[in-house]
Amino acid sequence: MYYSYFGLTENPFSITPDPRYLFLSRRHEEALAHLVYGLQEGGGFVQLTGEVGTGKTTLIRVLLEQLPANVDVAFLFNPKLTALEFLASICDELHVPYSKDQHSLKTLIDALNSFLLTAHSQGRRVVLIFDEAQNFAGDVLEQIRLLTNLETTKHKLLQIILVGQPELRVLLARTELRQLAQRITARYHLIPMTTVEVKSYIEHRLKIAGAPQTLFSDAAVAVVHKLSGGVPRLVNILCDRALLGAYGAEQSRVTPAMVRHAAEEINGTHEARVVRAPTRSPSASWFATAVLVAAALGVGALWAPLNNLTVNSAVIASAPVGATTATAATTATIDHAATSEPSIPAALPALAANIALPTTTAVPKSATNDKRADDRIVRNNALVEALLTTPGAENLDTAFSSLFGAWRLNYASYVGTTGCERAIGARLHCHWATGSFDQFVAYNYPALIWYESATGEKRYFSVVGVAGEDVVLDVGGKRLLASRDAMREFWPGKYLLLWKPPSLDVNLIRPGAKGEVVVWLRRTLDRLEGSAGSGANVATEFYDPTLVARIQDFQRERKLNPDGLVGELTLLQLAAESGDPSTPLLTHFAASGGE
Repeated sequence: MYYSYFGLTENPFSITPDPRYLFLSRRHEEALAHLVYGLQEGGGFVQLTGEVGTGKTTLIRVLLEQLPANVDVAFLFNPKLTALEFLASICDELHVPYSKDQHSLKTLIDALNSFLLTAHSQGRRVVLIFDEAQNFAGDVLEQIRLLTNLETTKHKLLQIILVGQPELRVLLARTELRQLAQRITARYHLIPMTTVEVKSYIEHRLKIAGAPQTLFSDAAVAVVHKLSGGVPRLVNILCDRALLGAYGAEQSRVTPAMVRHAAEEINGTHEARVVRAPTRSPSASWFATAVLVAAALGVGALWAPLNNLTVNSAVIASAPVGATTATAATTATIDHAATSEPSIPAALPALAANIALPTTTAVPKSATNDKRADDRIVRNNALVEALLTTPGAENLDTAFSSLFGAWRLNYASYVGTTGCERAIGARLHCHWATGSFDQFVAYNYPALIWYESATGEKRYFSVVGVAGEDVVLDVGGKRLLASRDAMREFWPGKYLLLWKPPSLDVNLIRPGAKGEVVVWLRRTLDRLEGSAGSGANVATEFYDPTLVARIQDFQRERKLNPDGLVGELTLLQLAAESGDPSTPLLTHFAASGGE
């Protein structure tokens, strides 16, 4: 919204873990060194702790990119598992075969041990990474300890990284867990950034986004550090809102007062007014206030886990408001059973059924140009109301069933305790991501979205199509049409998409690799570049320097890290553009008439 005003090409303070914005402070570099050292020790545990938002997940992503090709990784981020589910999840991550119908702790450990011995004999290493480890139950922690007993006479067969919040250190200090704590060979506690590091961090992100000049004064940076505590995630949130304030005031730089006001707006501790110069037009002031109100109404769940910076819905009541009742909805329902839907643009006139809208609060309009902003809030409220009132939206399996349906797959026909386990049976991968609505659309895959209201109500839906300004959702088995503007303002920020990898066994392709997956890489690029290809000979099976350069060009064009390493993000994008007719894309929904 403020990008062009400051000469930016994109949002420099998105909380999406974009590798192009990677910034390692001295503490992050030290933590990474401890992780690498711990893994080189050949067994035992490595412990990484830090407050929420300090960059633990970013560090793990960097570590994964640096692991050699002979390392297999299982990454678990759901701590709410039983001991049996925990071991089954490890086997699923490593693709260890076991009976899905009849399995016990013993059969799972035996299967895992056999897999580890085979991997060891082939010169491969296995690393387990457990996130949110502070929430593991006692019996799961005991299973983690017992996993280190899987060994040969000379070598441990597993290396384990425990990642968690500071509570993990307290947990492992318990007497009953001393056997587990004694196995930790390297530990590091990640602390927030200093003022100097925050300044470098902000300047780094602005530079990547194309800022032609410094946008934060030194005094403003000092206030950002003080109010965020140096936590990267909170720095992003504060800076994003402060830039919006500077835009609303028609100022070229962010001042300390703007940062403080941004924190007050996020915390909900101040009247929802706009920081603006006296010459600012009424429509511009309404725009900034509308953004704030819409964020408080629809995106409160996104801020909830961020400690002190939480959106308080009471901020709406403190804004200059006037009650208004919506008279026309811009969303409509389509029954799932309709199999002869026309394409989205042609169908729009037929989508006339209104969703009843609640009475909402809105800032009084002061000019006719304000109507568009008012419509955005109406659409946002309609969307939230539909999620909270549509039967089936509270059921995660219903949303997964819709997502599988986009792939023309029957969710119920696959075995698994979670949707992602069933996806593996369908030879698909789950990809969890965070980011803006526009960043999500760039992936061009249908996705599952989850929303949590201010009262804790959870709802799930899927986005199955995009055409022009229209977005098609599946909510509880019903189709809902919404605008892009409504989705941008409502967007919770987290989503899960399914994608089809060229090989379920390959997570990272490094220069020098050989095999069929490299053939797939070359043929996909040939198709995208319009070249004929050279056939499946020895040259096409080798990831040579020429192919590396082509991959780097592909990565640059899609704003991926041009490192020549073909990881999940690059594979996912290649798969979306490979031309595979079995891959559903958001834009294909419109072209195929919504089938």
